[in-house]
Amino acid sequence: MSIERVLRCCPTVSRANRSVRSVHRSAARLACLFWLLAAIPAARSLELEPRAMDAARLQLAIERLPVMASVLYVAAHPDDENTALLSYLAQGELAHTTYLSITRGDGGQNLLGTEQGELLGLIRTEELLAARRIDGAEQLFTRAVDFGYTKTVEESLEYWGREEVLGDVVRAIRRLQPDVVIMRFPGDGRGGHGQHTASAVLATEGFEAAADPLRFPEQLSGDTTLGPWHPKRLLWDAARFFGGPQEVGDAVAVDVGSFSALLGRSFTEIAADSRTMHKSQGFGATGSRGEQLNPFEHRAGEPGQSLFDGIDTTWARVGAPRLGERLEVIATAFEPRRPYESVPELLAVLEETRRVAARTESRGNRQVWLQRKIEEIERVVLAASGLWIEALAEEPRTSPGGDLRLTVNAVNRSPLTLRLAGVDLPFAAAAGDSVAAEIPAVLNQNRPFEWRVTLAVPRSAAISNPYWLRRSAGRGLFAVEDPALIGRPRMHALELAARIAFAEGEPTIEVRVPIQYRWTDRVEGERRRDVSVVPRLSVQLQGEVFVFSSPEPRSIAVQVEGAARGERIEVTLELPEGWSSVPARHVVDSGDAVADDADLRGGDGEFEEVGYASTQRVVFEVRPPSRPTRGTVTPVVRSAPSGERFDSRVQEVDLDHIPVQTVVLPAAGEVVRLDLQRRGELIGYVEGAGDEIPAALAEVGYEVVLLGDEDLERGDLDRFDAIVLGVRAHNTRAALQRHNDRVLDYVRRGGTVVAQYNTISFRGPREVAYGPYPLTLSRDRVSVEQAPVRLLDADHPVLRSPNRITQQDFEGWVQERGLYFPDAWGDDWAPLLASADPGEPERLGGLLYAEYGAGVFVYTGISFFRQLPAGVPGAYRLFVNLVSARSTAAGE
Repeated sequence: MSIERVLRCCPTVSRANRSVRSVHRSAARLACLFWLLAAIPAARSLELEPRAMDAARLQLAIERLPVMASVLYVAAHPDDENTALLSYLAQGELAHTTYLSITRGDGGQNLLGTEQGELLGLIRTEELLAARRIDGAEQLFTRAVDFGYTKTVEESLEYWGREEVLGDVVRAIRRLQPDVVIMRFPGDGRGGHGQHTASAVLATEGFEAAADPLRFPEQLSGDTTLGPWHPKRLLWDAARFFGGPQEVGDAVAVDVGSFSALLGRSFTEIAADSRTMHKSQGFGATGSRGEQLNPFEHRAGEPGQSLFDGIDTTWARVGAPRLGERLEVIATAFEPRRPYESVPELLAVLEETRRVAARTESRGNRQVWLQRKIEEIERVVLAASGLWIEALAEEPRTSPGGDLRLTVNAVNRSPLTLRLAGVDLPFAAAAGDSVAAEIPAVLNQNRPFEWRVTLAVPRSAAISNPYWLRRSAGRGLFAVEDPALIGRPRMHALELAARIAFAEGEPTIEVRVPIQYRWTDRVEGERRRDVSVVPRLSVQLQGEVFVFSSPEPRSIAVQVEGAARGERIEVTLELPEGWSSVPARHVVDSGDAVADDADLRGGDGEFEEVGYASTQRVVFEVRPPSRPTRGTVTPVVRSAPSGERFDSRVQEVDLDHIPVQTVVLPAAGEVVRLDLQRRGELIGYVEGAGDEIPAALAEVGYEVVLLGDEDLERGDLDRFDAIVLGVRAHNTRAALQRHNDRVLDYVRRGGTVVAQYNTISFRGPREVAYGPYPLTLSRDRVSVEQAPVRLLDADHPVLRSPNRITQQDFEGWVQERGLYFPDAWGDDWAPLLASADPGEPERLGGLLYAEYGAGVFVYTGISFFRQLPAGVPGAYRLFVNLVSARSTAAGE
């Protein structure tokens, strides 16, 4: 479709002020551009900006138009990026700046909740996008799965598949064609984490491979926009990881602490806000002011005396220097109170740019820059014209076979006359209608326009999962079917395309508008979320891991959501061989409403209407085999009479600092039959950064009480058989620091405390004061989950009772053995386990035991927070021994 850009003033403009009359006089001149624009091939449609640009941001965007400089920044994870440098490059140098994160951070820890793995990766993806909206850079990824901490680059590249992830880096370089590539880590191991070093290796190899047409040739044959590209230089960002003054000597350096008068802030201040978006990692930052030199070391390509030395950053690089000059004039003449006055000349430059693009070869750096500038100019035109457009749905979810009721709102907040020429609706192709709605509507100044439509969602509609989670990931890479999606941060679940015309009957700019659900929170005010297409019926186990410590049966509850009134469904459990359930199936007729807490334990049942879906909880009695085993349990719902199968659950992640995320995941869980003896009944749990251990303890029969700040201050602690401190509890619970003496008094009187790992600051003290005796935390860890474990005292009560711990208990662990082990302690502590990654000395600090008064204090860096939710039998047996430590010692 050709895109025509035309401006026509409304009839009332001539009666307005002088600046508006100047726009009116431009209309006739612009009319002659109509036929030229129609003849030029269309650029891809724009994605709607998440918020309107204010005058400062708009002026910054206009000042960026004459600049043709590009930087690709490469590191391993969310939060690895130097946000001060990104802010400086994007908003100071006005360079097109992109951060390529090799992973989405799904293997890290979570300060905000219990989400781990793919859900944590989803959170950290959105945190990166929130950070980029602040510092002005763009965001890309590879398909690599973050599998947790590793000490070697070799393990990282072997796990991911070196050629596969290198291909993703090469694709990013060929797509962006940056002038300069900057890597965060030096590539010699000083980055610590093996994935950090791997990111530098990949950047270095990708720098050369992207220029070689014989490397990854399938990219060049499968995408006509990709071509070989060799950036000018590869640099290492040698700035200190947490900023601050440093000597730079003769190194090339930039002052990231410089001040933007337009934004009213230093780039280091902007960077602090950007970094603070990494809230799941607890990386809130304080802004700084004043000079802060950021040095670089040259690694490959042509050396230079500055970042862009020897690089033409003007429009001369695309053979159109006069267009760049015209854009500089537009930037100089920009009037922030009347931004629409810039639109006529912007449209004229856009027309010329599109003509240059039409006669330029589709591959190559010129076309990359021309298409980039076309998009930037179009975005500025929309912002300067004051257009607001949104598409709101009545419900946050829909399903295949359902409907979607939409309201499209548009407001033109300028004296220009805009026209909503038409809307391409989702699912139009399935309905055989390529242009679903022609709704010519003149958008007069500040007059709201509203259009309502109901869409039929076809039964073939795809479930709107994040694209990298639509299929199960391989060992080291997310599975992405469409190569064009590789690298993209994410996609909106549903969009419509609105065509905006600047003259009646002439299409101009096509903009992609996300379809969202809007509501008002009484505290936060307006909130929005993308509308999702989810399965018509979803099913969820009431738990993820079900532990059977004896051959006796236990209940497993299943919740079904979405059945229509009057629909008959069948619910079953698919169990491993040797397991059985009673009943074998539930047949449910959705009819009259039932009580909120209704359970169906057999026979027919009914559904409760809740909001936009009906839900029902059914219960099975599951009997395990007599011998220890583990396997998968899958709840399945079938609709009668079609027999259509549903076996997935809908998971939502709702955090204050990112949009609500909806993901459809397999509903399967884990059933574990193990030999387990336990002591005690009541456990107090001090939650830290968020983990699922309380639920795991409840699985094996403990009653768990979550302890609040008031409990720590004045509650009766002696009633507990043991108290467990959650992961990073001392990092996150100020009340625990204040009332630590009460916890230690509880131990002294005969209680048991199990303290899980805490982290240490890069800058802060390493001495930990919460235990009864001194110990010093370190960054020691054992990152290989299969690393051998040695029992230092196999007959120690904690390793012998109530469950005898053997080598078999350390089989089947996931991701790692443990982290942040102490590396120094006194004789009052007894180390009980030793383990080491290949080629390293044994670490003895993973499990420390101390008697204090009449009680027992255990400090452990073992990653129980990963093992118990994964259903690892030996981890359950060992953890039960820890919380039973005092009663075991007393019985000796």
